[in-house]
Amino acid sequence: MESPKTAPARPALQATVQLVIKAPRQELYEFISNIENMGQLSPENQKTFWFEQGKRLKGRNRIGALYRWSMTGTVTEDIPAQSFGFFTDWPSETHWLYTFEDVTGGTLVTESMRKDTKQILPVIFM
Repeated sequence: MESPKTAPARPALQATVQLVIKAPRQELYEFISNIENMGQLSPENQKTFWFEQGKRLKGRNRIGALYRWSMTGTVTEDIPAQSFGFFTDWPSETHWLYTFEDVTGGTLVTESMRKDTKQILPVIFM
């Protein structure tokens, strides 16, 4: 699967976090790639569901009491027990990638996000 956009030389924003979790990588992959679990993982996401199973998703997000938005997305990478990625469309336009690697003590889970352009709509209410 290809990413909807080619990465620029310098993204507007990017972040990566890693955590070793004491669980098999297949189990962690299955949990994260089931996009309906995203609301349990994200402080912004309220609900996400498939509207084209395994390919296209729709999510509802919220920051604070007043700033809410919906978005759609496309799966860009899906390799069982290795990686799962998706790209969220406007207004977010963000690339998300989760990778899973066996390490001593469990599985190293890496979450990466990249925004290629600045946020179009500012967050006013937080």
